[in-house]
Formats: sequence, structure tokens, C-alpha cells
Amino acid sequence: MQLYNFKNYSVSKYEYIQTHLKIACLLRPDLKEQHNHEDLKKIIELDWRHDTKGSDEMTRSNLEKALFEMADIWTTGVEKEE
Repeated sequence: MQLYNFKNYSVSKYEYIQTHLKIACLLRPDLKEQHNHEDLKKIIELDWRHDTKGSDEMTRSNLEKALFEMADIWTTGVEKEE
């Protein structure tokens, strides 16, 4: 399953936000009820700024680092079952 469409080896802000909205709701289904998508978009916007280091586009390298960081936060160890 391909989550991102790399055009010119980068991901657009729109694509990043839309994909991370889906990921957030999968990881935390309760967010659908507690917050509306506008609140989540604000949080993801902060993540975008952090992950892009202020750039207008997300490079593949920065995206890989961001996804690794997300996986690290959501797991307790290094086993593939987690």
C-alpha cells in the first residue's frame, strides 16, 4: 500500500495532512469523537513544520525520519510484533 505519491521526490503539505489525518484516526479512534478534523489539522500542521524543518515540501528523507519517529513513539520495543 502506498501512502504517499512522491512527485519530484517530495510530498506536498496537503498530501501529508490528509494522510496523517487517516493515520491519527487509526492510532487513536477516540480522536474522531473528542476533536474535529480542524483540531487535528492544527496539530498535524505543527508536525509538518517540525518534520519539514520549515520547508514548503517534505523530502523523502525527512518523511522517513518522521515516520520512524512516529513508530518509535507508538511502540515500546523493537520487536516486529509491536
